Amino acid sequence: MIKRVVLFLFLSLICSGLFSQTGPGGVGSSSSNVVWLRSDEITGLTDGADVLTWNDGSGNSNTFSQPSSTFSPVYRTGVINGLPVVRFNKSNGRIRHTGFTDFPTSAITVIYVNSTTDSGDGSISYASTSSNNDFLIFRSENLNIYRDPNRASGVSVNDGLFHIVNAAWQSTGGNLEVWKDGSRDYTSSGFQSGTSITAGGSMAIAGEQDAIDGNYDVNQAHFGDFSEVIVFNTFLNQAEHIIVSNYLAAKYGLTITNDRYTHQSTHANDVAGIGRETVSDTHTSAMSAGILRIENASALDADQEYLLFGHEGSDASTAWTTTEAPNAGSNVQRLAREWRLDETGEVGTVDFVVETSGFPALPVGHTTYALMVDSDGDFSSGASVYEMTLSAGTEYNLTGVAIADGDYVAIAAVNPTIEHTLSASSGDEASNASIEVSLNFIPSSSRSVDITSAI
Repeated sequence: MIKRVVLFLFLSLICSGLFSQTGPGGVGSSSSNVVWLRSDEITGLTDGADVLTWNDGSGNSNTFSQPSSTFSPVYRTGVINGLPVVRFNKSNGRIRHTGFTDFPTSAITVIYVNSTTDSGDGSISYASTSSNNDFLIFRSENLNIYRDPNRASGVSVNDGLFHIVNAAWQSTGGNLEVWKDGSRDYTSSGFQSGTSITAGGSMAIAGEQDAIDGNYDVNQAHFGDFSEVIVFNTFLNQAEHIIVSNYLAAKYGLTITNDRYTHQSTHANDVAGIGRETVSDTHTSAMSAGILRIENASALDADQEYLLFGHEGSDASTAWTTTEAPNAGSNVQRLAREWRLDETGEVGTVDFVVETSGFPALPVGHTTYALMVDSDGDFSSGASVYEMTLSAGTEYNLTGVAIADGDYVAIAAVNPTIEHTLSASSGDEASNASIEVSLNFIPSSSRSVDITSAI
């Protein structure tokens, strides 16, 4: 007689307790990412329609609007990597947010994706009670940052191609940086050191203000396409700039310097990451799509080490599936969405956190969430299945997981089962009886351990 027992045992996990990094590329949260405008999040418009409202996705409700169609940009579909843009093509066109009470004051980073052939234009302007140009990015042929006075960077982005522009300033030290397509091309210090920007004013995209939401200079209006505009109230470090640039490059199909993510052809959505550029330029926790967070890398201890991850766009909110699930889905179902990891260097083991509030209800009989890690993307065989532990609210975590460059990750629902297979030999069954026990124990700190014994 042979008796086989397959049993899943799981290890209790400890919550990391790190503050969730839910901003672009997994950098920042609603407390630091004060504006996040995405053209692909605009709904209800057809190609060529006026954009009178551009909703803010940062969580701060800093919505931009243009009440007059005379000056409003228009919505154009399928312009960049199949995604839409907000096009400024009208004389003195602009869109703005007034009464900007939480506008950054002591440090600011503005990042945008834009295409233009303009010169002498005002791309981003902010006017307050202190100054008509309290913070201004202008002249696409030679990007200038103006804070009374201005600094010219020598960085040109007016060749008609789409570029990722990062401009950052902080009061402490007067540090100023301009990045183009993932490369830090200009740095200086002592620029308006010790001063501050006055909150409560008006920020305009594509218009140059000479008063708070007024006296727009028609000769300095910007003509071009914007697909994404991001504002932080912090001075991002190098690793954070590089990670956000990788998120944007993967999404919009752009070529950048410091490219740390190679799976954009298949897994370009919501790319996020952790990394270290130098000992003082690190980013250690990142969440993708508000669902999957990676943090606490055990060996993020060398320069230019990164771990980025993005998904392929499958649904994660409506149903569980048995497609490409272990054991033909008999006791494990999965969400269709999968992420892929790109590791530069060796970051060691990592912790995973999954936010389940947007998931469909667990399938009948399935009592817990698990994370599956697989090397080839087919989770039906060879995947390691790790049970996750409830850490807080609707978050589940998993600590100390060893991953490899190129691994795939999916989220599963598990119904723990014990399966028995019985057979009898000829002769004296009692004297020839045997029990074979296979124990499939999957702790959080290793791939899997199989223990088999015969009795």
